[in-house]
Amino acid sequence: MTEPLHRSLARRDVSPAAKMKRTYSGLAIIVLNTIVLFLFLNLALYLVNAVRTSVWREEINPEIKYGNDLMRRAYPEWSPKELRLLMAEYPHSLTFEPFTHFKERPVRGKYVNVDPGGFRFGRNQGPWPIDPANFNLFFFGGSTAFGYGLPDDQTIASYLQEILSANLPGRRIFVYNFGRGYYFSTQERIVLEQLITSGQRPDLAVFLDGLNDFLLPDGYPGFADRLAAALDGSAVKERTGFLENWPVTKAAHWIRRRLLAVDSSMGPRKVPQASSHAEDSARAKRVIDRWFANKAILEAIGERGSFRLLFVWQPIPSYGFDLAYHPFVGREWPEKYALSMVGYPIVREQIEAEKVANFLWLGDMQRDRKEMLYVDQLHYNAKFGRNIAQRIADRILADGVQHAR
Repeated sequence: MTEPLHRSLARRDVSPAAKMKRTYSGLAIIVLNTIVLFLFLNLALYLVNAVRTSVWREEINPEIKYGNDLMRRAYPEWSPKELRLLMAEYPHSLTFEPFTHFKERPVRGKYVNVDPGGFRFGRNQGPWPIDPANFNLFFFGGSTAFGYGLPDDQTIASYLQEILSANLPGRRIFVYNFGRGYYFSTQERIVLEQLITSGQRPDLAVFLDGLNDFLLPDGYPGFADRLAAALDGSAVKERTGFLENWPVTKAAHWIRRRLLAVDSSMGPRKVPQASSHAEDSARAKRVIDRWFANKAILEAIGERGSFRLLFVWQPIPSYGFDLAYHPFVGREWPEKYALSMVGYPIVREQIEAEKVANFLWLGDMQRDRKEMLYVDQLHYNAKFGRNIAQRIADRILADGVQHAR
C-alpha cells in the first residue's frame, strides 16, 4: 500500500546538511541561468551589431545619434532611402599611418571614396600621382575639410575645384582633399612634408584650421592615449572594468546616452558663454602660438619648394553663430568647445593687429545667418560648404593661379 504523501514529506530529511545541499542546488541553478542569460544577451547584441551599424558608434554617425526627424531637417533634399545609404557609409574606419598615427582608410562606396594615396575623391578627381602639367592644389584640414556627413561631390574641396575651373576655363585645375578626421595643424604639416618627400609637390597648399587645434589643446594626436597604453603594456587597463567591452555594457552606455540626447527643438536657448578665466586665455594662447609656429614652418617649406600656401581660419558653430539655429547643441557643448570660444576672439585680434600674410579669416562669415548650416554638431552642410569654397576661391583668384617653378 502506497504511503500518503503528507507522511512521506513529514519524514523528509531536514538536517542542516540536507538544507545546505538544497540551498546550494537552488543557488547553482539561479547562477547558471543568469550566466546563460547574460551570454545569450551578449550574443544577441553581437549579432545585431554584425548586421547593422554598431549601436555604440553613434558618436560619429549623425542619424543614430540625433534621430531620423532631425536628420531629415538637416538634409531636406535627401530622400529617406538615400540618406540611409549615405549614413551607412559613416563612420568609416581609420587605419595606421607612420608619423601622423592614423589616416582615413581607403574605401570605395557610393558616396565616400578615399584613395590609397590618402586623399578623398571629389567630382572629376584628378590623376594620382599628380601630373605636373596640371595646376595641383592640396587641401588640408580635419573632418570638416574631409566633409563628414556629405558625399564626395559636396565637400569644400570638390566645390573649390569646380569654382576655380569655371573661372579659369583654359586651365586644368585639380584639388586633392587631404582632410582627415581628428587632424590638427601639426599632423597636417607632417602630411605635406611626407607628400613632398615622396615627390608629390603641389602648386598651392590650402589649410582649413581653427577647430581641431582647440579640441586637441595639448598637441597630441587623437587616440594618442591608446597608442601610449599599447606601448607601455597597459592597454588592458584602458577600460575601467572587465565588463566594459562586453556588448551588453556598450548597449547600456548607448541607452544612457540616448536618454541624455540633445534637444532637437529650434526654439531659443541659452547660449553658452566663453570663460573669462586667465588660465583659459593662457591655454588658448598656447594653442594659437603652436598654430602660428606650424604656419611658419610650412611657409619655409613652401619657399624652399617654390609653391604657395594659404591658411584659412574656418567658421565654427561656437563662435559667431546664433545657436538658436543649431539644434545639435548637446550637454557636453559648453565644456568641449569652451576653449575655441576663448581663442577665436584672440586670433581675430592678432591677425588684424599683425596683418598676417597668406591668411584668410572666415570666422565671422556665418554672423546674421538665420538658418541651419550644419549636418551635426560640427560639420557643414553642402550649402555652407560651397559658401566657404567660394570665399577661398575668391582669394586664390585674387592672388593669381601660377604653377610652382
